[in-house]
Amino acid sequence: MEDLFWVNLCQPISLTATHHECNSIVTESTLRIRQCLTQLTSLLEERTLALLKCAQFDMALRDTTAIQKLDPTLALGYLLKGKVYAYRGQQQQAIKIYDQGLAIAPVMNDQKQQCQQQLLKAKANAETMQQKRIDFITQLPLDIVSTSIVPLLMDDETWSIKRPCPYFQVSKRWRERFGRDGRLCYEVDGSEPYPAYLVSLCDCVHSMVIHNYNPDGDGFRQLGQLSALQRLSIAGISSENGSSFLSSLRKIGASLQDMEISLTPGTMLNVRDIMERCPHLSRLVTYRVASADLLSALHPYPHLMQPIPSLVTLELCALRKPVTHQQALSLLQHYPSLQSLTLYPCHDSNFLPMVHQHCPSLQNVVIGTQKSMHVPPQPLQHTNNQRGGLRSLHIEDEFAQYYNIEDIRQCMMTHSATLESATLKVGTLRDDPDPPAAVQFPQLRQLRCPLRRGIDPALFGWWIPYHAPALEHVDLNINTLDRSSRLFEALCNMPQIRSLVLNTAFGDMQLLVQLIEAVGRHGLLEELVLSTELVSMVYDAMKHAIGKMTHLKRLSLGKLERLASRELSNDTIIHVATHCHNLRELDIETCWKHADTGLLVLSILDHLEIIALPARNLSSAGIMALAKFPRLRHLTLYGTEQRQLQHPLDQLKQTQPQLKISWRDY
Repeated sequence: MEDLFWVNLCQPISLTATHHECNSIVTESTLRIRQCLTQLTSLLEERTLALLKCAQFDMALRDTTAIQKLDPTLALGYLLKGKVYAYRGQQQQAIKIYDQGLAIAPVMNDQKQQCQQQLLKAKANAETMQQKRIDFITQLPLDIVSTSIVPLLMDDETWSIKRPCPYFQVSKRWRERFGRDGRLCYEVDGSEPYPAYLVSLCDCVHSMVIHNYNPDGDGFRQLGQLSALQRLSIAGISSENGSSFLSSLRKIGASLQDMEISLTPGTMLNVRDIMERCPHLSRLVTYRVASADLLSALHPYPHLMQPIPSLVTLELCALRKPVTHQQALSLLQHYPSLQSLTLYPCHDSNFLPMVHQHCPSLQNVVIGTQKSMHVPPQPLQHTNNQRGGLRSLHIEDEFAQYYNIEDIRQCMMTHSATLESATLKVGTLRDDPDPPAAVQFPQLRQLRCPLRRGIDPALFGWWIPYHAPALEHVDLNINTLDRSSRLFEALCNMPQIRSLVLNTAFGDMQLLVQLIEAVGRHGLLEELVLSTELVSMVYDAMKHAIGKMTHLKRLSLGKLERLASRELSNDTIIHVATHCHNLRELDIETCWKHADTGLLVLSILDHLEIIALPARNLSSAGIMALAKFPRLRHLTLYGTEQRQLQHPLDQLKQTQPQLKISWRDY
């Protein structure tokens, strides 16, 4: 109960001694004080009700608190405060206030019976309002539901038989409104029972992911009934079920806009089989289809003779038969709106100089001679390609077996004004002369040259850094430096480099040391990634160069090094902590024997946000040392010691609830 100071001021005072008219003065003064407090309470009540009508809830709460302080035994304060909360829609808080008033009802100064009834009635009204539900999905206008409410609730979630979409279970009207939005994505597996309720949602499913396609399952026979399907990702198409899949695809293909399909080895399915049934695709990604041949489809599928303008992205990956020159040209001619093209294996480069003659909007090209490729995402700078040219080029033919470097050179020259990213895993047995100085790549910011050890051809593209004044990110294997002294010379004299990634364990370590020192000397490097087993001398050299890397934000050391005999010393960590004041991300996969003490040293970098380190030599004390990084939001631990460190990790999580912890094998 609140302090009774003001209540006690109004209580009658018994005098043990009298002095002339003092008795009457005390009595009259006490009465007038009580009248003043009663009048003040009435004024506060009047103002509270007026503030409520003006929706000034915070001010109204202030006045009700004042009434409670004046007389905690007065029911009016609880009734008014509960009313304010009820007006705000905070019914639970209003009920709590009414309960407080009922708890002090036995000591109320006013009419107890009447006060209890008023409080009970107000509480009952609040409880009724709390139980009231408004079906806003059916009550609000359809455009508001479709553009605001449904996207907010669905949030591009993928539902499955283990995690069904709850909104479709409310009512038929909800199912209709959520189905109109086009965001219902379901994930099903042929090795599990098909969700029966999904059959009733055929008109609502706009996106589906299917694993282990099984046309013999009861529900999978309904695939052809998904008349509203716009996006489909399906895996497990085999020679046994290929015809069933094509039959279903013919029924739903007219509505499909986005499709990913993965075949099992040996399945005879061609690109033409898909495109004939899906004429409105804007994106097609395939894995292990038989071939990219469209020519044989011209007669049975006459509409394929005309250009199909809808296709924007085409990725034909791990083809059974390599793409030929004629097939590549046919693809370009039939899909003139292409913006991204991926073909591998592709044994022809003659079409490269002509890509924009057929596809003027093409921005990204990926081709390679092998059946498997790793294509990292391309961080392109500009969303609108107003100049009309390639922005990203990824080419792999490191054995110099199929591609003509003149085709690649001509393609790069043609698009020199727009090219932003180039990955050239290309060897050459011919001379690769420096082009004229007038040829410039003003937008090129990323260059990757990941040639491997033991490959006889020389490196293609060594001259690119000399013509790329904006180049910021360089990713190459160490042995690439052995191939071209001119490339090494160019990189050492490029002060604008912000990111340097050096991979593999082979090559001239002395060149690597010189490159690190040269790039570090410029003082603008923001990212340094070293993935090499011969780390000891690299770290020693880096200690001298790192003092000048004042802008370094990300440092990754020794992703391939896991030998205890070549461990990371804390001397290197001391240099990092002392000089890299802007460091935000530290990734250490190499052996780190003294990780506990090293983390204490690093704690002066209290702004670190991402840390990855080996768990092998990490103790509970080392885990708790991570609590000294208040901005840490992601911790990755390398190894399999999760069980031993689970308890300290739980304690760390309690101190930093925002921290995300993940494990990764070496």
